[in-house]
Amino acid sequence: METPLTFPQLESIGRKIVAKCQGLPLAVKALGSLLYSKVDKREWEEILESEIWGWQNLEILPSLILSYHDLPLHLKRCFAYCSIFPKDHEFDKKKLILLWMVEGFL
Repeated sequence: METPLTFPQLESIGRKIVAKCQGLPLAVKALGSLLYSKVDKREWEEILESEIWGWQNLEILPSLILSYHDLPLHLKRCFAYCSIFPKDHEFDKKKLILLWMVEGFL
């Protein structure tokens, strides 16, 4: 399988998506992970033209919302579980995984 890097028509779309991420590395990484295996130009254009970019007063980066929508259901449940913790909560990776296990997510 060819990687998106071998598809020059995706490069210009990718650059526009990166610009919408406003220089935030986490946003670029999240969307890069989402788009890495996608080689259909329409899928990239859907991300670029999503109305989510225009949403106002978000506490969550639009790029993270876009990458969340593409996650499989079992992973969405893991992330949704994290919303029960207060804002700025520092997670311990091992404890969080144990909590997910207790809830039957893993």
